[in-house]
Amino acid sequence: MEGGEGVLTELPSFPTTGIYSRRFDFGQLFDLEALKRGIKYKLINHSKNTSTTGILDELGRTARVFGNDKDEIEAVIMGHDNSDELIMYEIQNDFNATNLDDVVCCACESESLELKPIDNNLNTEDSLGEDYNDFGN
Repeated sequence: MEGGEGVLTELPSFPTTGIYSRRFDFGQLFDLEALKRGIKYKLINHSKNTSTTGILDELGRTARVFGNDKDEIEAVIMGHDNSDELIMYEIQNDFNATNLDDVVCCACESESLELKPIDNNLNTEDSLGEDYNDFGN
């Protein structure tokens, strides 16, 4: 190893300006209580061999990362090796539950939510080449 090549350097923060911007959103993975307690993350810029740490905000997002290049950046949640909080949140939002009284549906009120039978008479002899050539016409 020469000249520090391959050494990951911890920075207090990544640059705050640049033409590229990225933010990671983990809000769907943690409940609000876990986010209030503070969940630590680490951002690793593999392109520049740098990293920084922070705490997810109240919506479960990392700080925004800026740069002038399309760097390869990885976000790692720290201190959750056993995933206990993730599993508890997943169980609380079990979509296979049979009691759906409290579920709010996003469909319009006028839409019918009845299941429709599947058409088993589909033509499976279609030519992929024909489909490709007809696409967009």
